[in-house]
Amino acid sequence: MLGSVETPEKAGSARTTASRFTAAFSIRSMSITALSLLAAVGLATAAAGGSYAYLNANASLSGGTVTAGTATLTLGSVVQMSTNQLYPGQSVYGSVVVANTGNVALALTATVTGTTPLAQQLTIALRVVTSAQDCATTPTAPAWSVGTIAAPGSTGLGTIAAGSSVFLCVSAALPLTTAAGQGQSTPFNVKLDGTQA
Repeated sequence: MLGSVETPEKAGSARTTASRFTAAFSIRSMSITALSLLAAVGLATAAAGGSYAYLNANASLSGGTVTAGTATLTLGSVVQMSTNQLYPGQSVYGSVVVANTGNVALALTATVTGTTPLAQQLTIALRVVTSAQDCATTPTAPAWSVGTIAAPGSTGLGTIAAGSSVFLCVSAALPLTTAAGQGQSTPFNVKLDGTQA
């Protein structure tokens, strides 16, 4: 009867081949599994640490408009001085309406000038009041700001509110020591400045 018998060497060789095949298969399986894990980890990492496409929106707001205010002084007319004749030791008065037609309160200052010899001897007093009748008072400090044209300076006259008006009183006097000027007339100038208060 025919049969087959494996020798120990042959049997050992078959087992060795089977073991190598099994080992090779196991290594391949492990490699595929490792690659699969790496791919999965790579995808997870990309999802966790990559760039996001967040939703966003924008809109433009048109700029508003601002308007600068104004500082404006308006004089009613020239100073109307009294027609009384001026002589040494006597004063004459005049007044003018000063209006603040701007948007801000203004601090008033005045400077008086004159060029003639008679003007150089004048004592000028200024005062801000609410009515023209208040001008006919004795021009003494501190109610009046008193100075001379010969030594001009800037005189503070207080503050005038926006949209309001006042009367500026002007007094002109000749001191008793006036040397000359009999029968003469002389102009003088009052310059008003308004600075935002």
